[in-house]
Amino acid sequence: MRKTVLFCDRPCVPEEHRATRVVWIRTAGGGRSIRQDVCEAALAIILGTSANGASSPEAPAPTLKPPAFRPGGDAAKAADKIRAYVAKHSPVSIEQLAKALAGSGKPDIPATGRVLRELVLAGELTHASMGIYHRAGAPRPTPPTEELAAARAVLRLVESEPGIRSAYVGPLLGYELGSSPLKRLLAKLVEGGRLRGKGKKSAMRYFPGATKA
Repeated sequence: MRKTVLFCDRPCVPEEHRATRVVWIRTAGGGRSIRQDVCEAALAIILGTSANGASSPEAPAPTLKPPAFRPGGDAAKAADKIRAYVAKHSPVSIEQLAKALAGSGKPDIPATGRVLRELVLAGELTHASMGIYHRAGAPRPTPPTEELAAARAVLRLVESEPGIRSAYVGPLLGYELGSSPLKRLLAKLVEGGRLRGKGKKSAMRYFPGATKA
């Protein structure tokens, strides 16, 4: 039987390296737990202390490197389209970018992800979580504080992106992943017929409902 090799999910060193531990991180706001495979250095940073009790070292700044795209190639053209898209929209999801690249064709999530990874390593984009990307230096969105404004923002997002994954709704609107107020609002909009959900948990996708305001 072939042994599975896990690699560290944290950028504690620029190069890909092996993980030695598995940790489960509970997201803020009572969200779900996320598994991460980490090395000893990354574990010390997460816990805030090293194995010998000393203060944990700060994570070194990642080494930026220019995108390794062949001039005039498909990846280079896709990168230019992504740069133009995120110049107007930030944050964005990988699905939004894949659809923008595909046009009327079928979105290619894996190919889009490979281009995004190069742009993240070059420092042009930051990868927040769950397939959400921000333009480098762009301010994070602030979630609405009033329920009515939040409901309108959710409905506008779903109408512009029918079938959007539930995991993308919160981060795109500035909420913490797994935000309890957002979960309650989404459930209320589904119950009232303003939204229609398809799927379960993280696979849930939202569509405009039959009931209008």
